[in-house]
Parts: sequence; structure tokens; C-alpha cells
Amino acid sequence: MTKNDPKKAAKVLISFQEKYLLLLRNKEEEICPLEWDIPGGGIEPGESAQETLVREGKEETGIDISSSKILPIKNWQMDKGGIKIGGTDFLCILSKPQKIKLSREHVCARWFS
Repeated sequence: MTKNDPKKAAKVLISFQEKYLLLLRNKEEEICPLEWDIPGGGIEPGESAQETLVREGKEETGIDISSSKILPIKNWQMDKGGIKIGGTDFLCILSKPQKIKLSREHVCARWFS
């Protein structure tokens, strides 16, 4: 990866009983403060996109998606303040409810239909 290559990321839209989990970003966050988002983040060296989803999902929501069905849904690229980011969004379908425990990155979680 060179300096000009986009950073790689993976994000996951978590679904349960035909509802989708969105998180409201903390106003102190550098990227997209006070915007609704889905869990995810940068892919670390040696990590697969699916491993990133499991790690970030747990870190940001407390939800364990490791045994859930996960499907790729969309590739994307963006430029945020001169930082190029490319990634993939995935859909995760939960088979049972789980308690949400937010990280400091987010201030609110809601299920939307």
C-alpha cells in the first residue's frame, strides 16, 4: 500500500426481525460527527474484512456477529478531508436478540424498519 492508496474499511448493517441498527456518532468524532452510521472501521494489517466486522461490531455495539450470516452488499469509496477511504458494506442477519453496549464513538443506537 502506497501513501496515495485509499485506506481500507469494512462496515456492517446489522439486522434483526426486519429492522436495522443505526448508531448516532458522538459530536466529538473527527469523521462525520452527529451523523447516523453503521458499525465498522479500518481493516488492520493481516485482517480480513469479515474479521474487521466481527471486531468492530463487538467494539462499537457489544454485539457478537461471529456466528451470524454475513453478506457483502456494496463497495464504496469516499474522500473525507483529503483522506481517501475505500471499503465494503455488509449485511449481518442476527438469529437472536443481543444487548447493545455502545462505545464512546456513538451516543445513541436505534432499530429502524
